[in-house]
Amino acid sequence: MTPEKLVAKDSDIASFPLILDLLIEAINDPRSTIDQMVNIVMYDQDLCNRLIKIVNSPIYNFQEDIDTVEKALNVIGTEQLLSITLGSTVLSKFAGVPEDLITLKTFWHHGIACGLATKSIAKLKNQNNLDIYFVGGMIHDIGSLVIYKHTAEKAKLALIQCNEWGRSLIDAEQDVMGFNHAQVGKALLQKWRLPDWLCQAVAFHHNPHDTKVFEIETAIMHVGDFIAEGSFLGSSGQIQSQILDTKAWGKLNLPNRHLTTIYEDVYEGFEEMVEIFS
Repeated sequence: MTPEKLVAKDSDIASFPLILDLLIEAINDPRSTIDQMVNIVMYDQDLCNRLIKIVNSPIYNFQEDIDTVEKALNVIGTEQLLSITLGSTVLSKFAGVPEDLITLKTFWHHGIACGLATKSIAKLKNQNNLDIYFVGGMIHDIGSLVIYKHTAEKAKLALIQCNEWGRSLIDAEQDVMGFNHAQVGKALLQKWRLPDWLCQAVAFHHNPHDTKVFEIETAIMHVGDFIAEGSFLGSSGQIQSQILDTKAWGKLNLPNRHLTTIYEDVYEGFEEMVEIFS
């Protein structure tokens, strides 16, 4: 079994949601208009209803009701639109994950924290596509869900070695299955035709020193994951703490004081993002 064959086993997982594909393409196109995004969102009535509900919630606390998708998009912006769409489409693909391995709630809480951290770091590094960094951080461990869903017993063995024996999760997975969740994540994101830099950053977010391409992007993902774990917001199933790759941090060339800024961005944005997914 290879990561690619594991992903291909599930045709539902392997197919990238069309609406998310269209939104990412539109957001990355400087010629796109709000009307084009409204037309994309209108394809999915459940998504429309969720948008209207969110913008009329206490999160935004507007004095008058917002009753159209166009008004809602003007309020929430592209980052939260992507997040809500992700929550309405991708998350439903993993409803069958055994809860004795991980609960989706805690898993996505960790993803949200990583997305916020990754976006904060990318902003400090003056990177483009901050929204894609946020989404990438959210789904950086998505390979774990594929493994939990389709090879649950082997996943349990790997987690035991990690959480009880003190091994790193990717090393335990490699021994038990012949591949690890980061490699499965890369295979899935490639199947979804997401950007090469994001596929690479997900593939090496635990061992950024092993990549020779997209080194800054991978370092951002690694440090974002480390900060997400240090924030104690959610869990990917791994109890063993991740070790910061100091070379990856050094590659970012950020003053240590920025760590405080990144943690603040995570804690300040977390509750709002959790509310969006509730």
